[in-house]
Parts: sequence; structure tokens; C-alpha cells
Amino acid sequence: MRKKRKLIPIREKQIHFRVTQEMFVLICTDAEKAGMSISVYCRNAVLNRKIVQRPLVFHDDTALVHELRNLNKLGSNLNQIARYFHEGGLMTNSLARELHHLLGEMDKMVIRCNRELEREYGD
Repeated sequence: MRKKRKLIPIREKQIHFRVTQEMFVLICTDAEKAGMSISVYCRNAVLNRKIVQRPLVFHDDTALVHELRNLNKLGSNLNQIARYFHEGGLMTNSLARELHHLLGEMDKMVIRCNRELEREYGD
């Protein structure tokens, strides 16, 4: 059964305030570092919520991004199989082969990602 999504309340009220040019640049910079819009950043700051900076990306390696995306897809498939077993599903030969194949593919992808990272950043 799917989890129910929380309904997000409609934000119907607005707050306007003025800042100096220096403050504006600082807010924009900090919001960008955190990977947030200015509105979300200001709401979090005003409500004393934790603001975490996004990790820096040093390069745009499409091969690595592609491998990580594929690894994520295989991980999703693995989670679906785990959910099947947690719900009392039975192991069949075809499912065992699929599971073995998925784990093998994930292992190969992790090795390729590690090689790419070592090539880019060293040990």
C-alpha cells in the first residue's frame, strides 16, 4: 500500500521587507549555496530551521552521472524486491536469477564509479 502524501497548506500570506544591496547579495549567495530559492531560504532562516549547504560539484562528468543514475534505478528495483519479500513473497528461480543479475550489475557499476572517481580525484 502506498504512503499517503501530506497536503501542503497553501501559502496565501506575503511578507515584504527591504534589505541593502550587500544584504541582498549575501542572501542570494547563501540561498544558492544551500540549493534553495530565496523564499525558501528566508522562511527557513526566519523560522530558525537548519540550513545545510549543498555539496560542491567540482566537475560535470556525464559518464559518472549516467552510471550513478543507473545505479539508482537498480537500487530502486532491489528495494521493490525487498518489499516483495517483506510482504511474504516467495523466492522463485526466475526471481533468484533477477536478483543475482541486479546485484552483479550494481557491483559492476560501483566499480566503474570508483574508477572514475579515482581517475578524477586520486586515491
